[in-house]
Amino acid sequence: MSFPRSDKFPTVNADEMALFKNISTQWWDKTVPLQSMNNLRVPWIVDGIAEAGLISKDKVGSSKPLEGLKILEVGCGGGIFSEPLSQYGCTIVGIDPCTDMIHIAKQHMALNPSLTNIRYINETIEEHSKKYFEEYDAVVATEVLDHVDERDLFLDLCCRCLKPGGPIFVTTINKTWTAWLTAIILLEYIVGIIPKGTHSYYKFITPEDVEKYLENYNCRTKYVRGMLYNFLTSAWHWSSIQLISYALYAIKDKK
Repeated sequence: MSFPRSDKFPTVNADEMALFKNISTQWWDKTVPLQSMNNLRVPWIVDGIAEAGLISKDKVGSSKPLEGLKILEVGCGGGIFSEPLSQYGCTIVGIDPCTDMIHIAKQHMALNPSLTNIRYINETIEEHSKKYFEEYDAVVATEVLDHVDERDLFLDLCCRCLKPGGPIFVTTINKTWTAWLTAIILLEYIVGIIPKGTHSYYKFITPEDVEKYLENYNCRTKYVRGMLYNFLTSAWHWSSIQLISYALYAIKDKK
């Protein structure tokens, strides 16, 4: 499926679709940094949902604390985040405009018959938000903002899918020269653990801009945390430093 830039899908970038099509077979490679990022982002999102008051006391600490909740992952790629989060009992809908990525996600999900609480859809956020207004208890957009056009509109459409009182979770790369040196020069061109051309400095975005956009759509940022990747140990950890990658958590105002 081809998505040239158009008025119909203004958040979708055709070059990004071509990039992800080319790397789709590498999605479940254990050396991909996004795999180890799950050790941070999955518990972070579970804790954030609990903080938002969406988990009853009897479910806190249980094996399925998110049971009964419906979560949207926007830009789910090959499903490397949706699968581990689904283990906490929630229903997950993963959408992505890249056909090849959705194919990989469905193919991998089929390897585990117990994964009956995930549904993958080859669809843009423009299409999805028209059909599922305030449908989801939580929305996740992790490592997506630096791959879409019209970030303001993208976040607006994500927020439209979110129920009042629900949390939205964003992880992405900060727009700093430190991030450029680390994510692009070091990890893409020197170490080579990320395919060359995956990132562009001009598509990085500051947490201040994300917070401002979300506020326009009645989502108040609760906090921002820095994330650092150690390419020697292939591990992520939380940090007070937000100059490279960061995680932002906001809650939509109740009506």
